[in-house]
Amino acid sequence: MAKDDFKKITDLVWVIPTLLLVIFIPSFIYVKINNLSYIYFLAWNGEKISIDLFAYYRSLILIAVSVCLGILLVVRQFDRASKFSHNIAYLPLLLYLLFVIISTVFAEYWNIALFGFIERYEGTLVIASYVILFVCAHQLINSLFVLKATLYSYLISSSIIALVGIPQFFGYDIFNSDVFRSLILSNQDKSMISSFIIKHSGNVIYATLYNPNNVGTYMSMMFLISFALFCYIKAKKKAIILAIHSCLMFALLIGSRSRAGLIAVSFSMLLFLVFQRITIMKNRMRLMIIIPYMLIFLIMNAYSGDGLLNKMLTLFPQVEQSLSEDRRTRVDDIKLDRDTVQISTETDDITINRTSQATFSFQINDTGFSTDTLVPDSSDELILIEAFFDQQLNNEYSYRITEFAEYDVLQFNINQTKLFFRFEKANTFIIGTRMRLYDTIQSVPSIGFKNYQSFGSGRGYIWSKTLPILKDTLIIGKGPDTYALYFPQHDILGKLSRFGNANILVDKPHNYYIQVAHGSGLISLVCLMIFFSLYFIQTYKVIRNKSRSSRPVQFSIMIACSVLGYLIVSFFNDSVVYVAPIFWILLGTGFAVNDMIRKEETDADVIPISELSTEVNNEHNES
Repeated sequence: MAKDDFKKITDLVWVIPTLLLVIFIPSFIYVKINNLSYIYFLAWNGEKISIDLFAYYRSLILIAVSVCLGILLVVRQFDRASKFSHNIAYLPLLLYLLFVIISTVFAEYWNIALFGFIERYEGTLVIASYVILFVCAHQLINSLFVLKATLYSYLISSSIIALVGIPQFFGYDIFNSDVFRSLILSNQDKSMISSFIIKHSGNVIYATLYNPNNVGTYMSMMFLISFALFCYIKAKKKAIILAIHSCLMFALLIGSRSRAGLIAVSFSMLLFLVFQRITIMKNRMRLMIIIPYMLIFLIMNAYSGDGLLNKMLTLFPQVEQSLSEDRRTRVDDIKLDRDTVQISTETDDITINRTSQATFSFQINDTGFSTDTLVPDSSDELILIEAFFDQQLNNEYSYRITEFAEYDVLQFNINQTKLFFRFEKANTFIIGTRMRLYDTIQSVPSIGFKNYQSFGSGRGYIWSKTLPILKDTLIIGKGPDTYALYFPQHDILGKLSRFGNANILVDKPHNYYIQVAHGSGLISLVCLMIFFSLYFIQTYKVIRNKSRSSRPVQFSIMIACSVLGYLIVSFFNDSVVYVAPIFWILLGTGFAVNDMIRKEETDADVIPISELSTEVNNEHNES
């Protein structure tokens, strides 16, 4: 075996654990049934058990592999031939990690800050694992051979996601099969298999990533990588394979219905086309791939009944706000008294009285009726109120009564807005998040988004209620993944108007940068943004005067645009344990490619001794 071939294989062996993470972290699934106690139960949604399918074991695997990688990286430094690459960008990254650790040490809920929140598990240990993965990718990917192996792992991983996700759009979900459920449930949990079903009705893709938004985040990186490799490759057979892969990525992107993903891909693709316009124009026939893209969109849109097209229209905030107002009626005020509830909406005034056990009277504006002769017992079905009124109401009202020995629970619906009241002998409560009972409605501070609470599927509301909290996290944060314990879950009116249900648990800000600012503090966010900025500055410097046809330069541009796509989508989505490791490895790969380009430049500036001797002899002969 040649010395160069042996070195290639040796370098690849060092990076194999990282490649396996790229392949299996997004697709690994196994059920963890958590019996919640203490703060975990108090912070959750009122349930005593959490069935975690996506995050728990992924976080454990990530931490374990990262520890092993960290040890391997330290061991490798004893090899004199393996020089540790230093970079000024490490300083703000390490400062960010330092503030994460400090915030955890001083966190009120340090156990959640360390291990993470329910069904997320992205605490300090996982964040530290991200940093280790970044460093390993930067230090271990030291040649084009290893880089290509890394890119192959991305293609394999995304192909697995496509095989699982695309059938979901058409109603064929592998997760709802008995065979699959038997594989992901341990022996002691087999009794739960009949009740363990993932609710999914088709026309949307969540693949193995729990939520369609996460598919959009994943595609913000993978789609551009797939498209760029298709544009770069020269061999026809490989180009055909990459064309098919790119079409699958496009189907995943639009099938996720993630508007954030579409926005991120659009911006990153535009930047990619600007930087690689000469290369793309040389292979302009490759742009014909837009035709199968269009066919895929037309087929999927037709199958969903124009669902994809309608979703794209909501990219405009005015359209989304209008649709939200059509679906839900704004609740302006709720007053609770013994046996009485008064509700003021934007159109009606409603009074509900409990006249006796499981018997209620409703008055809407000036007209009313009683349930004493209509609902003698508890009902399992919602009963429409309109049927008992002669006049046309402004909204659709319905109710359901559930009778208990010591109290009654009334579900009262205004269009798609659900209100739950508990009537006891001495008092009346509205039921909120975590099944908490409230006898008064409290006001909650808000900043911005006054007329755009529905922006980004409720992100406007969440951000407006979160920004006031950040005044307490200027230096250090409340601890990673503790967001759910500090968000004003008692905002009854806000949740009713935005989500139509006061029981909704807001456990994440749907914004990576707010997530960082809350968890580890505003200073840590500044450090992180400096770190990202240094990467783009360094990338621009190394490619600025280089040929766009150089493979390392092409890969550097591709990775930088993919990283940018992730950072854009992060304005609307959170960091999650099943996608974020891919980003951090990709970012480390970007730094590694930049080092390759610098090394090529340095080697080109060094004149070999043999050439120098030849030049001296030639000068001597001429003289």
